[in-house]
Amino acid sequence: MTGLAPVLTRERAAPAAAGLDWRWPVYGLLLYLPFSGIPIVLSYPDTQVAVLLKDLLFILPAYLVFAVACARSGWSFPGAPLLPMAGFAALVAVGSLQQLANPLVPLIGAKVWLFTLPLLFLGYHLPRSRTHLRRLLAVMSVVGLVPAVVGIVEAALLDGGRGDLVYPWYGRAAQAVTQNFFDAGASSGTLFLRVPSTFSFSAQFYDFLAAMIVVAFAWFSLGGRWLALTSLGVSLLAAFTCGVKATIVMTPLLLGMTVLIGRAPRGARASTVILAGGGLLAVGALALQANGLLALSAQTGLDEATRGFLDGLPRALGATLTGFGTGYATGASRYGLGGGLPLVLASGQGFSESWWVKVVMELGLPGLVAAAALMGWVLVGGYRSHRRLADPGLRQVSAALLAFLLWTLIYLTKGAEIDLDPINVYFWLFAGILLRLPLLQAEERST
Repeated sequence: MTGLAPVLTRERAAPAAAGLDWRWPVYGLLLYLPFSGIPIVLSYPDTQVAVLLKDLLFILPAYLVFAVACARSGWSFPGAPLLPMAGFAALVAVGSLQQLANPLVPLIGAKVWLFTLPLLFLGYHLPRSRTHLRRLLAVMSVVGLVPAVVGIVEAALLDGGRGDLVYPWYGRAAQAVTQNFFDAGASSGTLFLRVPSTFSFSAQFYDFLAAMIVVAFAWFSLGGRWLALTSLGVSLLAAFTCGVKATIVMTPLLLGMTVLIGRAPRGARASTVILAGGGLLAVGALALQANGLLALSAQTGLDEATRGFLDGLPRALGATLTGFGTGYATGASRYGLGGGLPLVLASGQGFSESWWVKVVMELGLPGLVAAAALMGWVLVGGYRSHRRLADPGLRQVSAALLAFLLWTLIYLTKGAEIDLDPINVYFWLFAGILLRLPLLQAEERST
């Protein structure tokens, strides 16, 4: 990481206790995430330690050094969602006290709920200036090209019938990372095989690409030019070929929301045209080659939104108003169950994978209210931050970040993406950076 020092530390260093700079573990985290699936694949099927690597090597050290560095200056900021965070954490703690079959289950559940929330504060304090933010986005985009290119190569090989050149890369994990070599487009007559790239399953890869689309666009908005556009285009191509049906609907949704939120200033028109044009070209190319897959993805998304969320939420509330306890419906609970299914799935109740349904199943109606209040606070704060920006470049950055937050909350009607790498990291870091942008604008004007 020392080679990144000229890129990330040219700006004036922020005050730190005893010379400690908590940003370095965060930089390490952002560089590790694109390759976080590799240790899991290499250690399969005994993946417990590999799953915790990012937490042990980067997030925990970042929290500890951040706490020391900010002991005097303070770690919070004006407008931080302290009250809803505290209320939600209290409900998770109460839910952890409920009697469950395995005491590890509530511990795992609490970790999944709460461990990455403080990244909001680290994200707020992370960018030192507009220039530092641009360099940070540039490093993330360039490093993110590696998984994207690997994924495109894999997709091309699989489409050409050369799975024998792809699957051996994953060794014993090949069947698991591809969900039994699943073809998502089979029922539409289109080959659309799972592509995991450097991740442990394709949904993680797609979530990463969605974040990189946002990062590349933000970098371009701050002057990234052709390399930023290249990163954006490669990320879009990788997203539309990764074998995840949700990309057909969710990627245009992300692009559309970014354009709509950032549409106002005249100086931003070139950015919005490029983003909208890139998305339309990608969707058009896919539609021409696989219109059956497009229809299948749209129908699948509608069915999941209807059965999984609109029907699943009332069913969950009908089953419990107080919740069955922290960890009850958390996928990672399997690590405390000897590889068994989370209790809600093992019970055969057939509830959906929607994160909002999971909130009710574990924390009940009070948890649903608390989660909605926390997420609503973050969105409203992000929107207010966006409205305060007059600088065209920073306004486009805020539009992309705000769109990503809203996109994630919509995506949570389908599954618990915010429980998983890398969304659990990007969501809170991006939220913190978004809330910081008006301060960067003010500092830029004062210099």
